[in-house]
Amino acid sequence: MSTSSPKMKQWRPPYSLIKYSQVNANGDTPLHVAAKCRHSAMVKILFQHSKARRGTSQSGGLNSVWEMLKMANNEKNAALHEAVQYGSLEVVKVLTRRGDPDFSYSTNSYGETPLYLAAARESPEMVVAILGSCRAAAHGGPVGKTALHAAVMSRNSETMKEILEKKKCLPEETDQYGWTPLHYAAYYDLPDNAQVLLEIDESAAFIPDKDFNMTPLHVASSQGRLKVIEKILLHSPQCYELVDARGWNFLHFAMVSLYEKEVDLLLQNPLVRSLIHQKDAMGNTPLHVLAASKRNNSFERNSINLKHKSNLQVINKQNISVEHISSYGFPELEVIAGIFT
Repeated sequence: MSTSSPKMKQWRPPYSLIKYSQVNANGDTPLHVAAKCRHSAMVKILFQHSKARRGTSQSGGLNSVWEMLKMANNEKNAALHEAVQYGSLEVVKVLTRRGDPDFSYSTNSYGETPLYLAAARESPEMVVAILGSCRAAAHGGPVGKTALHAAVMSRNSETMKEILEKKKCLPEETDQYGWTPLHYAAYYDLPDNAQVLLEIDESAAFIPDKDFNMTPLHVASSQGRLKVIEKILLHSPQCYELVDARGWNFLHFAMVSLYEKEVDLLLQNPLVRSLIHQKDAMGNTPLHVLAASKRNNSFERNSINLKHKSNLQVINKQNISVEHISSYGFPELEVIAGIFT
C-alpha cells in the first residue's frame, strides 16, 4: 500500500468567480490592481480567463482582453498607466503585447499618457515596449507637453532617442507656453540633448515662445549656457539674429549672463560680432546692456569694449551712450539687465 501523499492540483477559481469588469471604490478592475502590484503572472491569468469566457464582453464581440486593457479607473488610468507609474517593466511588456495595437491610450485626469509617464520615469525600456507594440500610442502630457518634453526634462538622452526613432515630428511641438523640447534643453543646460534634437530637426531653433518671443538660443543665452549656445549656432546658424519681444538678440542676453572670456569666445564668430551694432526696441546695443549690468567694475578696461571702442559713443533712443551708462548709470536698463544677472 502506497504511503505517498496524493499530488495536489493547482487551484484556480472557476470562470464564474472571475469578473474582470468589476471595480472597487477607486474604479480599479482586477487588472488595475494586478498592474499596481507589479504582478505580471496575475495579469496573464486574468487574460487567460477572460479569453475562456467568450461571449461575455460587455460590448458584444469586442476582444475581451482588449476591453480589459481599455477600462479606466476613477483617475482615468488604464492598467497600462498604472503599470508605468508603479515601475513594472514586465507588466508593461505583457500589457502592450496583448493590447490593441491601434489603441492610443488617452490621457488620464492629470493629462498624462502612458508614453509620457514612461519618458518622465527615465525608462527607455518602457518607451520601447510601448512604441514597439502600440502603433497609435499617444504622446501627450500636462500643460501641452509631450513625451519628448518629459524625456528632455528627465535628462535621459537614451529615452529621447527611442522616442525620436518613432516620432520625429515632436521636436517642433510646443507646450502651452510655446516651449519646445529644445527650449528646455537650453534652460537646463543639456548640450548633448540639444544636439540630438537639432540633428533631427534644425528648425526647432527658430521657434519662439508665446510670452516673450524667445527662441531656444535666447533662453540658452539668458541662462548663461555657453555650450548649448554653441550647439545651436553650429546646427542652426541662421537663427543668430532673431530677436525677442523687446528686440533683444541673443548677444544682449549673453553680455549679462556670460563671463567676459566666454563672450570674447563667441565674438570670434563673425555672425555674432555683427550683433554688437544691433539695437533693441529702445535703441540699446548689447554694449549698452553690458554697461548697465555692472558685471565688470572695470568697464573701461573691459577687453570686449576695447575691441569695439568706437561703439562706446553709440546712443539709444534716449540719447544715452554706452560710455555715459558706464560712467553715470542708467537705472531703467539696469533693472532689466539685473533680472538676468
